[in-house]
Amino acid sequence: MTKIQQIYAGIILAVAVSGTSAEPTEISRTVPCNTPDVVFGQLLRDYGEKPQWIGQSGNDVFVVLVSNPQKKTWSLVEYNGAMACVLSVGVSRTAQSTGSKKFPQ
Repeated sequence: MTKIQQIYAGIILAVAVSGTSAEPTEISRTVPCNTPDVVFGQLLRDYGEKPQWIGQSGNDVFVVLVSNPQKKTWSLVEYNGAMACVLSVGVSRTAQSTGSKKFPQ
């Protein structure tokens, strides 16, 4: 079981154990993909976004948060050696302190 599968299983188990009747929901949408050079190059050129955080989510699969602190823009990109996909983009950001359990409402 991959790390992401373990996380999903933990979330599902937590919901089941908590006694709530919430059903897990899947979101299906099209995401823009291209080579890593094209994706990261465009984010840097068009938005001035540079890598702020990189995490490994699987074998040779990485998730990168790129942002521009001055413009407060950010993008979340998942990539391997051949393909990069922009999972989400946004404006405005705040840093959460370590251990914070609050999520924006």
